[in-house]
Amino acid sequence: MKTIKKTAVGILAAALCAGGAWAGEVTRTISDLNTPGEWVEYQWNGAKGRLAVRPEFPDELKGKGGEESSLGVKTVWPGGEGMKFCSIVPANPAQTEVPFKLLRISLWVKGAGSGHHGEIHFTANGQEKGADGKIYKVAFKGPITWNDWRKLEFEIPADWPQPVAVKSITLHSWGRPESVETTTYFTRLEATCDSDQKVGAQKAKSGSNDNW
Repeated sequence: MKTIKKTAVGILAAALCAGGAWAGEVTRTISDLNTPGEWVEYQWNGAKGRLAVRPEFPDELKGKGGEESSLGVKTVWPGGEGMKFCSIVPANPAQTEVPFKLLRISLWVKGAGSGHHGEIHFTANGQEKGADGKIYKVAFKGPITWNDWRKLEFEIPADWPQPVAVKSITLHSWGRPESVETTTYFTRLEATCDSDQKVGAQKAKSGSNDNW
């Protein structure tokens, strides 16, 4: 079994804690989504997906550092009535938890132009749903009708408990009953957080967050 390398988000936490050098609002990478085995297919997907690191990468980010690749998710939509979904999840969920107050999250997506929908699901203080039964998630704005790279940005509701962690990136077939195969690419999952507000279990610990 291949060893899954530590994501850039761990480096983020260490940098934020180093002598207060990053006080205030900062944006850092949670995952570049380009390491084999770092993200895996959710075992209960209704639409099966195949994952592979691919050379597709946004032109806007080329030459600005980091590996220029992305995670391609090929989804086989079975068609028929009822919504099907295809989710990818972090192999190590602890590595997507942000140990500071999360304000916004962004993700680069290259769509397939198929009209399917996308969401990012979270856990908030370890829970998937709030007391009102609502799932902690943000939805892409409208169906994925584009086939170029786009940076999607989402505000995190202020009333969500912290810390927040990314649980999954999910595609679904709401309103699309046809059988089809699509490939969607993801890269640069980034968090904007308030580094002055440390949250969760890490709040009581001193020093860097190298264990995160």
